[in-house]
Amino acid sequence: MTIKYILDLIFSFAGIIILSPLWILLFLIMLENGPAIVYSQKRCGIDSKAFFVRKFRSMFINAEEGTGVVLATENDRRITKIGRILRSMAIDELPQLVNIVRGK
Repeated sequence: MTIKYILDLIFSFAGIIILSPLWILLFLIMLENGPAIVYSQKRCGIDSKAFFVRKFRSMFINAEEGTGVVLATENDRRITKIGRILRSMAIDELPQLVNIVRGK
């Protein structure tokens, strides 16, 4: 194990523990919009190694149904009210800490 990996683990665990009350609050708030709280998408990383990106859902379920995959714009109608707040503070990225802990 490298020092960087060990530091990644330490900071990820600390972030998960310190921010756990926020995670619980987010889960409660997002339950209003349906059970699909976390969005998961397969992406390609270094050396074409596939991994899953996990984020708190900031768009409506099936937001890309009619258009396919499209990058979000500033005033995108697919983004929920709570999603705008999550994105503005990058809180929607918190589930990525789990990927760091898992080493992915």
